[in-house]
Amino acid sequence: MALLIGIDEAGYGPLLGPLCVGIAVFSADSWDPAPDQAPDLWARLDRAVCRKPRDPGGRVAIADSKKLKRPNDSAGHPLEHLERGVLACLGVVDAGAARPASDLELLRSLGAPPADSPPWSGDPAPIPLANDPALLSIASSRLSRALADAHMRLRLLTVAAIDAPEFNGALEKTRSKASINTSAAFEHLLAAARRHPREDLFVALDRHGGRIHYREELAFTFPGASIRVLDETEERSAYEVRDGSRRIRAEWQVEAESSHLPVALASMAAKLVRELWMARLNRYFAQRLPELKPTAGYVEDGRRWLAEVEPHLGRIGLERSRLVRNA
Repeated sequence: MALLIGIDEAGYGPLLGPLCVGIAVFSADSWDPAPDQAPDLWARLDRAVCRKPRDPGGRVAIADSKKLKRPNDSAGHPLEHLERGVLACLGVVDAGAARPASDLELLRSLGAPPADSPPWSGDPAPIPLANDPALLSIASSRLSRALADAHMRLRLLTVAAIDAPEFNGALEKTRSKASINTSAAFEHLLAAARRHPREDLFVALDRHGGRIHYREELAFTFPGASIRVLDETEERSAYEVRDGSRRIRAEWQVEAESSHLPVALASMAAKLVRELWMARLNRYFAQRLPELKPTAGYVEDGRRWLAEVEPHLGRIGLERSRLVRNA
């Protein structure tokens, strides 16, 4: 058996709100990680999944989160397709668990519960936001059958949410925003490797910026392993790791979410978590400043929002550092 792992982030650039790094882990009974390419899971699971938000056959869309989230001013709910995909997949990870009935339950299911202190605290909000629960159950059942027919399982879907205080603390130590993202990704990878110590791994990650070399982090994560560089180009960095009897292929690829379904699913989970956290922040401040326009937290609008909020933080009892990321 081998594990097919995808890791991706949401919220790398904003001024406000968490950086979210997601991981999706599939297992395949028969797959050799030595070939150049991981299996095309969109093709293997074609009966149940697709890439487009709307499908005549009712399949679940799993794709880059940026392509599935609607604009906030669209006619349909902005999170409809992200919510459908993530909830359908969570129903497969733990078929015996009750479907989350609130945003708090969903965040806990994804391993990213909000902090107990403001601005993330507050009453749970009911979910699903924009999907029929019965149809979600049907989608999960359909995906479960497709996975079984392909001799596969979806074993894990989880997200690390790094809020402003934690983000700023890490930034003070490393002086690099990129290293925070990379560290979270490697923590996910190490946890998955420890959870499945005998399985071979294929790991795909989305690559950001101009960085090409990742051998040092792999050597630190898997001490004593032999590492062979397969490719280090502008488009892809690929490595083969021999850790005892286990083989690991790891590759960082530009727009990996378009090439690897596990990366796309990790992207969706990370984006949904960030959106739910930001919704909680906006609800918190709307209760205290009713005329305040909500924000998605990106730099330009985040500055507008912060300028309106900052004069009231003393009265509300919040420090600026609780909200604002330093990079």
